[in-house]
Amino acid sequence: MLTERELKVEARLIAMQSLLTSTAALLYIVTGYTDEQIKEVERGILATRSLEAFGGDPATSDLLSAEIEDASRELLSQLSEKVRDVRSRLSR
Repeated sequence: MLTERELKVEARLIAMQSLLTSTAALLYIVTGYTDEQIKEVERGILATRSLEAFGGDPATSDLLSAEIEDASRELLSQLSEKVRDVRSRLSR
């Protein structure tokens, strides 16, 4: 069971995630990014993530790096879905 503080932190992260994906999706659409350009941006972001190292012991750094990469992939997936959704609504 989550503590009240953990629940608030989780809620804040979910809210930020939603705002981030909505804002980025609108930016992609307003600036006219094609699906291929969006994929190229995603590849660049993920490539950068895989090169990052974090302080501390190597095992912790690897674990943190993998968690951040997974979270980045999830956010990028949500972003792509949001772009498709907004484009679909605009084309009606």
